Amino acid sequence: MEAASTNVLLVEDEQVTSRTVERMLGELGYRVQIVESAEQALSVFTPGAFAFALSDVNLPGMDGLEMLRRIKALDPSLVPLVMTSRQDTETAMRALECGVRSFLIKPFTTQDLKVRLDRAAAERRSTVETRRLLGDLLRTRTNLAEKVQEQERYMGHLVDAAPFGVLSTDRRGQVLTFNRMAERMYGYTAAEVIGGPVRVLTISAEGNGPMPVADGAAKDRHRHRDGHTFPVFVHQRDILNDRGQEIAHLYVVTDLTEREQIEDQLLYAEKLSLLGQMAPRIAHEFKAPLQLISGHAELAREWLRGQQTEQAIASVQRILPAVDKMLALVRQMSELGKPKEPRMDNLDLADELQKTLDPLMHLGVMKHCRVDRNVEPGLPRVQGDPAQLEQVFRNLIVNAAQAMDKVSTRVLSLDLRRAGEDGGIQVTIGDTGPGMPPEVMERIFEPFYTTKPEGTGLGLPIVRTVLDRHHASVAVSSEPGVGTRFVMTFPPAPAAG
Repeated sequence: MEAASTNVLLVEDEQVTSRTVERMLGELGYRVQIVESAEQALSVFTPGAFAFALSDVNLPGMDGLEMLRRIKALDPSLVPLVMTSRQDTETAMRALECGVRSFLIKPFTTQDLKVRLDRAAAERRSTVETRRLLGDLLRTRTNLAEKVQEQERYMGHLVDAAPFGVLSTDRRGQVLTFNRMAERMYGYTAAEVIGGPVRVLTISAEGNGPMPVADGAAKDRHRHRDGHTFPVFVHQRDILNDRGQEIAHLYVVTDLTEREQIEDQLLYAEKLSLLGQMAPRIAHEFKAPLQLISGHAELAREWLRGQQTEQAIASVQRILPAVDKMLALVRQMSELGKPKEPRMDNLDLADELQKTLDPLMHLGVMKHCRVDRNVEPGLPRVQGDPAQLEQVFRNLIVNAAQAMDKVSTRVLSLDLRRAGEDGGIQVTIGDTGPGMPPEVMERIFEPFYTTKPEGTGLGLPIVRTVLDRHHASVAVSSEPGVGTRFVMTFPPAPAAG
């Protein structure tokens, strides 16, 4: 075995991780050279000096994948491996383009590392041997067709092993390739789809042509062979020839069905959690009208015993508004706890915000708050699910009211206005609470992170999830001692027709 076959270039800027991985590699018998940035790695790299390059994806300056692409170009026999905290579709696509075949998801064990390095060593041996064979083939002009077929089979197996649907089309939208995960996802075999139009797979394609994917990545709904539709996230890349001309399109498709089901369950769970947190306030709101009803019922009975009809009628008339108020509270709480089927409508955000605010005012969660409401006239409508947007607004309003529980000046500000030149709508929900320190604000959208003893830590992650579904963004600003502002920006509803 050549000396370089046991040399590893480790690129990691986090010292604890680099020391841990260096120890693991030493236990496995490898020699390690550690650098902290992609630029340092390129400066020390020499073709033939290392068998493997093990790099974190996120590095200061140039990222790890671009660095590995450049190193691989300098030494095709080197095998790159990637360390990452999470593996998403975009990173996987870029990694494939850079020649990366193995991922190590942090944290990992020495055994995990050994398995990946054993595979990498086999791949390196295969690569070196392949290059030697190709050299012989070029010299002897024999067995070239067999070797090309072997490489094509290798690439086919690689694509088939992907954990997401991979398909490609020509410029006219005719399917060229269709991997095994795509077969399971859509219910078609590759033989049934290849050569046919890609429009059979998507409900948004019109006529012939490639699959419509705006800006290279988009959510969509695709169609299964049995006719049902399902949510997907599609990454699209143009395939170019050596002259830079577009010759085909590559699509990586992730089925979002299970993810959206889990998100819907979390939406409903958070709604019920909020209902439980509000139970003491609900009891308080029922107590006052019940006392009024009880008191006037007693008075009415006494007036009737004394045949004082007019006074009895006056007491009964005071009972009826209290009964109406309690019925309204029951109706509001019933709707709050009821799961609703998602639907997308053209909505007036000012109306939706007011519908959310009204029952909260009745329940007393904002009894001591002043509401400053400012709505710019003539705002466009947005496309959204009213139940999910209600949950977003309710979470943020309740959080704001609770944040002001121990301050003297309690002002809830609700502001709706146009956002920029694209016709979007900006919704701001602000409070005059104590604000958040930077270390808290950095984590507020993490699932299960909460600073409230009774909190679930799901409210704000769900807010972000719902806004993502609506192609909306959220920005947060907070100043200790002054308050917090959540600014949401929604795209306008598409024009009719």
